[in-house]
Amino acid sequence: MHSTVKVTSDRYYEELRRRTYTTPTSYLDLVKTFKDLLRKYQNVIPIQISKYERGLTRIDETKITVEKLSQELEAMMPQIEKSQKET
Repeated sequence: MHSTVKVTSDRYYEELRRRTYTTPTSYLDLVKTFKDLLRKYQNVIPIQISKYERGLTRIDETKITVEKLSQELEAMMPQIEKSQKET
């Protein structure tokens, strides 16, 4: 982590001619920010998982319904053809 900060800091200096320093306080701020983001996503991810699971359940239910309707349609085809001929 520190080596990445050093490389980025050097690149920042080359581009903007401004020095940056990593102090213990800034490091602790980074850790705090990381912990905050971790807590946030630990709450968000289970909600997203449940949404996907509900969506998959609905897809499965729809698939079953479509299969039933297809079977009913196949069973009714002779009657439909007979009605068409009579019409």
